[in-house]
Amino acid sequence: MILQLANIISGFILAAPMLAAWGGRAFIDKALHALAPLTSAIGVVELVLGVLGFLERAGLLRFYIPHLGASYPQTIPAMLVGLILCASYFSKMSGMSAMIDKLKPYQEWIGVMAIVSGLNSILFGCWLCMYY
Repeated sequence: MILQLANIISGFILAAPMLAAWGGRAFIDKALHALAPLTSAIGVVELVLGVLGFLERAGLLRFYIPHLGASYPQTIPAMLVGLILCASYFSKMSGMSAMIDKLKPYQEWIGVMAIVSGLNSILFGCWLCMYY
């Protein structure tokens, strides 16, 4: 559940311009203004959670973090969103910076993908757990 909530929050930050075009501009602008000072920190947390979740899901390491919610549909968007949000930390690494620059044209769709994967996992994963 941790990774899903992080995906929804960080995906919202990336997808905000697209979501504002669809409606609710006043709410989105207010929320982005509140989250603006934390954007890089949210990106670092999202990237770390994504990498930890990927390593745990791949069976390479075991972290014993309850409710991490590590699955490939959660970890991949988490790593992509985390990289884009904390791009300023990688500005001196030319290879990472070039890779992040290639992702930036798609950042709104990557944000939507993170929101959808987080909501999908919370809604349908919890729904299935009630019956099985």
